[in-house]
Amino acid sequence: MTRLCLRLVCIALLPASLFVLSTCGKDSSTAPSAPTPPAPVPASIEITPASATLNAIDQTVQLAPMVLDENGAEIADASVTWTSGAVDVATVNDQGLVTAVNNGSAVITAQSGSLSASASITVSQVPVRIVIEIPTTGRLMQTDTGQNILVATVQDRNGHPVAGAEVTWSSSDESVATVSDQGVVNEVSSGRTQITARSGDLSDSVNYGVSARIALARLYEATNGPDWTQNTNWLTDAPVEEWHGVTVGLFGQLTILNLNNNNLGGSIPMDVGQLWPLEELNLGSNRISGEIPATIGKLEYLGKLNLSDNQLSGEIPAELGYLANLRGLFLQDNESLSGPLPDSFTNLELQTLNLDGTELCVPASSEFQTWIEGIENVTASPCPNPETEVP
Repeated sequence: MTRLCLRLVCIALLPASLFVLSTCGKDSSTAPSAPTPPAPVPASIEITPASATLNAIDQTVQLAPMVLDENGAEIADASVTWTSGAVDVATVNDQGLVTAVNNGSAVITAQSGSLSASASITVSQVPVRIVIEIPTTGRLMQTDTGQNILVATVQDRNGHPVAGAEVTWSSSDESVATVSDQGVVNEVSSGRTQITARSGDLSDSVNYGVSARIALARLYEATNGPDWTQNTNWLTDAPVEEWHGVTVGLFGQLTILNLNNNNLGGSIPMDVGQLWPLEELNLGSNRISGEIPATIGKLEYLGKLNLSDNQLSGEIPAELGYLANLRGLFLQDNESLSGPLPDSFTNLELQTLNLDGTELCVPASSEFQTWIEGIENVTASPCPNPETEVP
């Protein structure tokens, strides 16, 4: 009986024991989390690119730092500071952007803690153009003797001067002007030439007009200048624009010569064709004799030509028919001018033509008739038709 009871008690107690064990696990505190891994320790630093050459002032290159731990893994948020060993050659900002300042070499350093790395930067300008500088005032620099000086600048791709670049000079027409190795222009005679500056394979050119002073002096001498009614400042050292009757424009080039009714005698010299910038030539109402020089046809900008009321003789030179800008031609009251207008005149786009008081005439061809009808103001006579002339 007793033994049975004990056995029953054991059976009864067994579930309670199991219950206690299972609830013990549920009532215990949360298991501890894994320990935080240690922060990565910088072990080395690299810069990409490790070297660079900049070919122009203000050219930039971006340097990229890479801080690595002992396992060679990049530390993304590592702090980096930048310095330049030669700020007069190249500077660097806080983001590693390098900017060229001057030719030379500079070491750019990136530092993170006690670690550092360097990149070698070379600044070496490469010329890409040469430019002859023309002042906005139109007035060139001059030597103590009054000679003009041309200045050429060799530039890199950012427009900065390339220090020490060699420049050579040349003139396309040395009978008009020569130019020294220093860009000093020696004017020989009135006219135009092309002056070129070269540096290696680079070149730049400008059209250079020699002062009208020389050609004006020859006009003065050929037309009895001392006897002119007014000759203020002529043949003096005063600027040409201060000579009586002379007007200049941009860059000091002669644009108007007005000596109307000024008692000019003698004849018009061939040198008048060297006054190439002229837009207006007025020698009317004087005592000029001889023929009209063909060199006037070289005055390509000439818009008005007045030779009226003189003592000119002969035929009109065909070269005048190639003055593309001529709009007004005044030859009246030159009794000894004679003959038909040259065929080249049909090229002109005249607005005014006055041949009154001369023996000049307009040919009867259809080309001339069409041309003359297109001129707004005309005083001219037709040439006689040989077929209708009475013997």
